[in-house]
Amino acid sequence: PVQSELTRCAQRIAQAADRDLNVAYQALLKDLRAPEDRRRLMQAQRAWLAWRDREADFLAQSVDGFGPPGSGYPMAFALRQADLARQRAEQLRRTLRE
Repeated sequence: PVQSELTRCAQRIAQAADRDLNVAYQALLKDLRAPEDRRRLMQAQRAWLAWRDREADFLAQSVDGFGPPGSGYPMAFALRQADLARQRAEQLRRTLRE
């Protein structure tokens, strides 16, 4: 497969992980009764999403040795986003079970 096909596949993986993350987030948000707790979760999730994208960028850069992004960067970025989203979804599910 060519790099563009690999990148599209990685992007689909990231989209699926984001959908799963959103399901976990919505379940926890629905479970929280106090408006202040819901507000805190929404703020934390917005901050986490910004962090996730910066972290994925940093990790994806390491694929090319921290130089200018190469052709593998978009694929690596999407896969790092997916990994981080799966971890966050699991964290939210654990919080919901507690």
